[in-house]
Amino acid sequence: MSDDPGLDHVDPRSPIALHYQLRQILRRQIESGEFKPGDSFPTSRELREKYRVSTTTVEHTLRWLTENGLIHRRRGRGTVVTRPPISDELPHLTGFIEAAESQGWGFVCRVLRAEFVQPTDRQAETLCLAPGERAFRLDRLITIRDEPTNVELGLYTPAVGERFLAEPDMMSGRLYRTFEARLGLQLDKACQTIGATVANRREAELLAVGVGSPLVYFDRIVYLTDGRPVQHVRCYLPASRYTLSVWLKRRGGESSSGLSFGDSQVSSVVHDPWD
Repeated sequence: MSDDPGLDHVDPRSPIALHYQLRQILRRQIESGEFKPGDSFPTSRELREKYRVSTTTVEHTLRWLTENGLIHRRRGRGTVVTRPPISDELPHLTGFIEAAESQGWGFVCRVLRAEFVQPTDRQAETLCLAPGERAFRLDRLITIRDEPTNVELGLYTPAVGERFLAEPDMMSGRLYRTFEARLGLQLDKACQTIGATVANRREAELLAVGVGSPLVYFDRIVYLTDGRPVQHVRCYLPASRYTLSVWLKRRGGESSSGLSFGDSQVSSVVHDPWD
């Protein structure tokens, strides 16, 4: 390692806070590959001794690295380096698995539930179902590099559900590619709402986080080129494992995304039951 204090040493004489200096050093080491995903990370004691800083400085640094998805602290089992968070770039319509694969990560998908159900009135309206018509419910848990990353709760039109039951292998793969390549459906666009919530007991268990941990959720309705909806999905992801990128333009053209405030939109999304 370099002897340059700016690269691998904390300078107590610097006006920059010690915890900020330490987190920048450790962040560079992770991002440069010195620590790779899955590697054990130095203990609090090792960091204190190496950089000659206080317990408070180390804990402040480790908390920041954890909250930003660079390390994962496991009670009684030590700390490990995690993969970078999944990045989703709007306005492209891609599935979560497709986004992960485009960044070089493999996946494991476990089907949690697959059956026809009676949707709520709002869900039926969203999928343009006839009164009394059932929807197909497909819930999945997606794991990236042995780390559970996405709980996906989905509702699909009856025709799609029948094909899923006839060919179950389709339910654990890349759904959008399956729609196009095997079902002959032409996807056009989606309306997506993104928000923040906290993990309940079931989500915490599936995602291996604590109850009350911050989650990102999104609701997405996917439409075919003829205007028919084909999928209504709700996804929950740990906040530290997901980032969102949006291109913004100052003038000209139509906006492809929006920002809304107020109770009306929040209640219309959160209070529609999925469990």
